[in-house]
Amino acid sequence: MGGNPHRGEVEVPLKGGVVTLRPTWDSIAAIEQACGLGLYNLAHKLASRHISSIDLSVVIAAGATAAGAKMTPQAALAQILETGVNAVYPAVLAFVTNAVTGGEETTQSGEGKAS
Repeated sequence: MGGNPHRGEVEVPLKGGVVTLRPTWDSIAAIEQACGLGLYNLAHKLASRHISSIDLSVVIAAGATAAGAKMTPQAALAQILETGVNAVYPAVLAFVTNAVTGGEETTQSGEGKAS
């Protein structure tokens, strides 16, 4: 099952297999609540690589659950640690960035590019 880029979905490679992350209202609300940050601030934290493995696990679990998988942050963290943070980080960054920008490319200042 591939992620649908028109929905902002991203696939993350985990030791147990590829998991699709889907941004929904529920998944974003769960991420913001668990991380204690708004989505924009979380994206900034991710972009600067000042993110904890707990935050990564929350993002993966919420996005995967929204896509139909049953995943807890604890299960996501176990898979992250088996897979390696560097392997999952790009997909998590892309997922959160898509949620912030609606999937549009942005300029360095964060503004949407003209089409």
